[in-house]
Amino acid sequence: MREILQSSSADQWRHVLLIHNPADLSSRGCTPTELLQSKWWEGPDWLYMTRNSSFRSNVRMMGWITRFIKKCRKTTFESGLLTLRETEAGERTIFRLIKKPAFGGIKTFPEGSKNLNRFIDKDGLFRVKTRLCNRNDTVDFKTLVLLPKFGLGVEQLIIQIHVENNHAGIQTTMGILREQVWIIQTRRAYEKLSKNALRAEDSMPSQ
Repeated sequence: MREILQSSSADQWRHVLLIHNPADLSSRGCTPTELLQSKWWEGPDWLYMTRNSSFRSNVRMMGWITRFIKKCRKTTFESGLLTLRETEAGERTIFRLIKKPAFGGIKTFPEGSKNLNRFIDKDGLFRVKTRLCNRNDTVDFKTLVLLPKFGLGVEQLIIQIHVENNHAGIQTTMGILREQVWIIQTRRAYEKLSKNALRAEDSMPSQ
């Protein structure tokens, strides 16, 4: 505990839900079958998104992982740089990883979204139909992926939009986010985001 306190600050800590905490298995007890099914040695899904990485780098990483898996299964023969299709597939996978710990694997719409026109797409993602549904545009633009207000992936996405748009303020950041995803209580998610995280990014020059 002393080492944790000395090497980190409270704004870096996150709550781990009971169902995603491997240590809880030993404290509450479980059967050998439950232990095997928990796959505790793999860790929770959100560990695949590292805190020191960016949203975009996680998307690329997932794209490469997916290509590797498909090559092992001999279902793809792609080589060279990631294709647009692979990148988009990687992003959908990241969205599923963000969704799973917050909304669970159930097909029940999350609290705070009942006033939205929602549906579940073929990838198992919650989506929101916007007023632009009849517009001749891409599905991703007309139907936004529904994301929770908190979580590492959500934080990384907000920071990415904030930085890439000249360290934009809350209104601009929210507007641009709304062109891509629908974060539940977006303003609260932005305000809840660690001030230290935004300040650290603001101190770095834009690329």
